[in-house]
Amino acid sequence: MKRHHILGLACLLAALQVTFAQSDNAQLRDALRNAGASAIASLVAADCSSGQTIALLPLGNDTSAILAGTLKAELSSHSLNCVEAKQDPFFDEIMKQIEWNERKEDILDAKTITTFGKLQAGKLLLYGWVRQAEVSNRHAYAEIELHLSSIATNQHLWGGTFIGRTYLDQGVEGIISLDEYSRENLRSVFEAAKNSLAASSKTNKIKRVAIVPLAGDIDRYASILAEGMFSTLPSISPANVAVNTLAEAIELLRAKPETADAILYGAVRDLSTYLVKEDALRGDTYRYNAEVQLRIQTPDGEILWSDSKAASVDVHDSRTIIEESTNWVIKLLNKIANNPIGLLKILGGIVILLAILSTFRMFLRSVSRPR
Repeated sequence: MKRHHILGLACLLAALQVTFAQSDNAQLRDALRNAGASAIASLVAADCSSGQTIALLPLGNDTSAILAGTLKAELSSHSLNCVEAKQDPFFDEIMKQIEWNERKEDILDAKTITTFGKLQAGKLLLYGWVRQAEVSNRHAYAEIELHLSSIATNQHLWGGTFIGRTYLDQGVEGIISLDEYSRENLRSVFEAAKNSLAASSKTNKIKRVAIVPLAGDIDRYASILAEGMFSTLPSISPANVAVNTLAEAIELLRAKPETADAILYGAVRDLSTYLVKEDALRGDTYRYNAEVQLRIQTPDGEILWSDSKAASVDVHDSRTIIEESTNWVIKLLNKIANNPIGLLKILGGIVILLAILSTFRMFLRSVSRPR
């Protein structure tokens, strides 16, 4: 395979086939920040840094350095030391010695990590890329993949794929805990994806597929459905592999090609709900949405199948009638509790009104009595 020198790691990692302007959209910036925050929360939970200083390498497709800024801020908020590798006095010298082939999204190999050992401050390398960042007519979506490796041991310590979503319309809420309607939508999505996969001619030669956990998944529900797609496809079966990212799966299949023929990966791009119709008498109507993007590729990067499926369901919620009534009663009781004098005035007014009505009624009887 043709090899060439790259003068900057940013150029190396910025090899995704899509381009985008991250700085042009506030919602997209927020989505990138959300993805970065989720990534660092996962890294902290993994507890693999052992208090060592982390050197942040230039991130592919982070054109406005939004992701880099988020990662540094999040690491600092968790009391983890982080330095930018490009600020190291030996960085340029290191980059001149690094030789890369045409693969752009690999985990760093041992030789490369050893070369980064010349960095003065960093003991761990944090690197990765922005896989997707785009704005649709409904929401902004960002997807990132990050890895952490030790310079001293050349060991890959942690990795993951993370997403961030921000919705453009007011009132749309992202779902963070699966309910029955979201599960129903996801089942519909994967049923449609299974039919699309069965009709694909490019996947006829595939026997085993390594499945990467889907980004943006909740409770691994979508990833389990992805595995289930192959239960009725007799020609393809899922391979049991312990990987968290596409890069890890590629590395595994290149080292052990007998493990699987291809890799399935993707992301849950949308899980949301919003109010469609408000009706205090009959109950409100909510719409639940789900969208999943899936791809199957070879270890060499050839895309054999790719599809994006979406589903939605409208739900009539009669509980809102009870909630509205309860809220009205609670508000009234709160007003009474906070203003007892006002309550006395209202009761006094009612008593006076009843007295006037009673007097008027007696007067009518007296004048209408037969003589």
